[in-house]
Amino acid sequence: MSNVYREKARTFLKINSNLMKSRYEAMGKRVIAVLGSFDTWPHIDYICRILARLGHFAITSLYVYFSENGILQREERGRYFKDLAMRESLRFMIFEECHEAIITYSLPGAHHIETEWCFNRMNEDPNFKYYGIAFVRKIANEDKCPFLKRVEGINSTECTAKFDRTAWDCIETKEFCPFKEQGVSKNVFEYFFANKRTRLFSVECLEDVPLLLNTLFH
Repeated sequence: MSNVYREKARTFLKINSNLMKSRYEAMGKRVIAVLGSFDTWPHIDYICRILARLGHFAITSLYVYFSENGILQREERGRYFKDLAMRESLRFMIFEECHEAIITYSLPGAHHIETEWCFNRMNEDPNFKYYGIAFVRKIANEDKCPFLKRVEGINSTECTAKFDRTAWDCIETKEFCPFKEQGVSKNVFEYFFANKRTRLFSVECLEDVPLLLNTLFH
């Protein structure tokens, strides 16, 4: 494919993404990228459907989700998006298309590229936020890390460590951590320590996901 054609695709996508963001901003809603590896695809699809029912426009590398006249819609990505290299289209989603992002984590997914790019976007854009959701087998026990807090009213826990915390500290601590237990890469943790606009949650049961998303994106 020629560079001229790819540049045409980039121009179209940028115009379209700006229009879509403006449209949802006007409704008090957001365009939200949902990211993660394909081993978590059922979870990604599930999250997107919930976000669409909340009135947002959810995007993945394969589909977009939205509600039209109260009916959930899922549409395949268009030709221009697929004309970009896969790595470029992922970067475009994070830096250009979305207001906020969710990254799903599971064993053994680390998802370094998505997390790194969300971190970089956050440093460039004071309005950007990103959230991590780890699907785990156990969210807490009696011997838990002091930074692990229950989410009020939801069967979920959040890592509240910030700023001066490092992955080395997490490795050395002996208390239970659902993210360590599930095998999420330790250096991924640090991307959530860096700024108050990032939050990392653990969820054990899918029935708690709608409650968590409603709290974050009401």
